[in-house]
Amino acid sequence: MSNQNVTQTRNEYLREKEAREAREARIKALLNDEDELLGKAYDSRLVRRLLAYMRPYLPRLILAILLMITSSLMAVVQPAIVGKAIDEGIAAGSLQTVRTWTVLFLLVAIIEWITNRWRIGIMAYVGTKVVADYRSELFRHLHTLSLNFHNNYSVGRLMSRLISDVGVLQDFITWSITGLFRSFFTLTGIVIAMLLLDWKLALVTFSVLPLMFILTRYWQVRVRKVYRATRQRLALINGYLNESISGIRVTKSFTREAVNAQHFYDLNRSYFDANVRASRLTALFFPGVDFMGSLATALVVAVGGWLVLQDALTTGVLVAFVLYIRRFFDPIRELAQRYNTFQATMASSERVFGLLDTEPDLVDAPDAPPLPPVVGRVDFKDVTFAYQDGELALHGITLHAEPGERIALVGETGAGKSTIIRLLARFFDVTGGAIEIDGAGIRQVTAASLRSQLGIVLQDPFLFAGTVRDNIRYGRLDATDEEVVAAAKAV
Repeated sequence: MSNQNVTQTRNEYLREKEAREAREARIKALLNDEDELLGKAYDSRLVRRLLAYMRPYLPRLILAILLMITSSLMAVVQPAIVGKAIDEGIAAGSLQTVRTWTVLFLLVAIIEWITNRWRIGIMAYVGTKVVADYRSELFRHLHTLSLNFHNNYSVGRLMSRLISDVGVLQDFITWSITGLFRSFFTLTGIVIAMLLLDWKLALVTFSVLPLMFILTRYWQVRVRKVYRATRQRLALINGYLNESISGIRVTKSFTREAVNAQHFYDLNRSYFDANVRASRLTALFFPGVDFMGSLATALVVAVGGWLVLQDALTTGVLVAFVLYIRRFFDPIRELAQRYNTFQATMASSERVFGLLDTEPDLVDAPDAPPLPPVVGRVDFKDVTFAYQDGELALHGITLHAEPGERIALVGETGAGKSTIIRLLARFFDVTGGAIEIDGAGIRQVTAASLRSQLGIVLQDPFLFAGTVRDNIRYGRLDATDEEVVAAAKAV
């Protein structure tokens, strides 16, 4: 390669590096404190709250754990059965013994298959049901929060909580809980089986564990930040997609297509870069685990082969050890994978429970009666209101409207016209003064009884999925078809 080509390649690399750093700086500015939560690999407080959702399904969970223990035991005894078949059947020249151990092996494999199948089916049901309950509770809670909350919490972030974070919890419940115990029981059983078969070969196998510990520690320290970055960027993409599609008319009105496309490219490319970094770590760790298994196998074959030649070890035990080694590193690999799942679950739980713990800032008084059927007299008495502290939107508003009277509010954008309607419907509570309907203060009656007697046509109407008839009937589901048609004609 010529010097000119080398220089050109180097310049392109530097430009790409500068563009990537500038892009990441822009992306970092979009993240908030909630998105920066790293999360612990285990948080007992959050785990207890998660397990509370699983309590109604406790019998199924106990059954799944028993099935998991059974399948783990079946997995552990299989290499020992192979070793017995070799030593007591093949080496002894007994075909009947070989058949017996073969049938026993098949029986054990079938039991493992059936118990695994049932366990996975049970946990898939429990995980899906728990997450459905969890998502429903979160949905209902979001509808109890006032417009003040929804004005300050973006739709994209809410969708990320309802979809991405809750999805992480489903993966945790369905796979990680019993998967963790299965890996632990299987690993413990294999260690015990190895020690019982031949403690010397067991120590040879365990000699690679310090290297395994170093590799695992290196991976865990770095994978937390890398996987967190991928989740953050995926949440940004989901949020931006939601906002872009919802605001497509505004985008087209201001010819923002090119700018929005560039911003989405930045988000998408940042997500790509984060995934590449995660893939590099994965490419280092999991092949490394496979190599540790191969190294342990080589050591066992070398030492075990020498012991077999010295008549200090049987061929069947050596073969069983080789099979155990292949199974020994599978639980270690799975436990390492579960570490990241646990960390992601803790971070997602922190965010979702933060939403669930948000108290509504607009609630009915404990003894609030329903509003009687209204006549239509409305009074604003020296009403003051601020969306944010220190920034008054209305100050000293006093007005009176008689039943049947029509009043038009005229003013510049931001003068407070829509705010007056929002206060009348008690979407917000007044900062000062009072609003009365037929002499009853709207803060002293239930909000549902108030809003059910109001007819509101919003400035920007929203059509829900379904027919026009469904949308007209949205506020009164018991309306007849004739009433729906009459309402449509009246408008």
